[in-house]
Amino acid sequence: KQADFALKSAAVDAGQARVKRLEELKGFGRVIAPFEGTITARYTDVGDLISTETPHALFKLADTRTLRVFVRIPQTLTTLATVGVPAELTLDEKPGRHFAATLVRSAGALDPSSRTLLVELSVDNSAGEIFAGSFGQVRFPGQVTNKILSLPSNALLFRPDGPQVGVVKPDETVELRPVKLGRDSGRQVEILGGVSGNERVILNPRDSLTDHTRVRIANAPPPVGKL
Repeated sequence: KQADFALKSAAVDAGQARVKRLEELKGFGRVIAPFEGTITARYTDVGDLISTETPHALFKLADTRTLRVFVRIPQTLTTLATVGVPAELTLDEKPGRHFAATLVRSAGALDPSSRTLLVELSVDNSAGEIFAGSFGQVRFPGQVTNKILSLPSNALLFRPDGPQVGVVKPDETVELRPVKLGRDSGRQVEILGGVSGNERVILNPRDSLTDHTRVRIANAPPPVGKL
């Protein structure tokens, strides 16, 4: 009888263990996020089979109350990148609005390919005015904003000696002038040197254009350089 009792007790214990295991598995049917936020992407649908071997996340969750803003600062401005320094964030879709930001950490080393310093800023977004993933501009106190000349990209000539533009001189002859390029936004290219912004620059110049070529301007437009 004792042996029979022990056998049945073991069967009961095994059954209780199976019930407990099934209850724990049922608990996995409810996914609880580790923090409050907004589901920005869903990678599963109702009816999908989810297991421990599912190769992807179920949801993408974002806490947008405080945003992390990543900025690459040019080497010439790295003296401004100290922890705790305030900054100002602006967005094209919110003209006239300025959002306060604070620098919280930096990479501590320049990227050798771009000579820029990656820093992280914190922005209070408790009002939900800024979407996560937005692109904006950051300005630090003491930063001098210089006017940068830009030209249409179709004004450039790419020669073996480097990029050039065709400048029309007062005697209506052409001077091919080397220029130093900055950022390229597609339609416009920043010009860091070579022209001052007061010249008359030829748009869509021919590849065969040479120095001292005489041109005739039907309607003299204003300089195409833009500050």
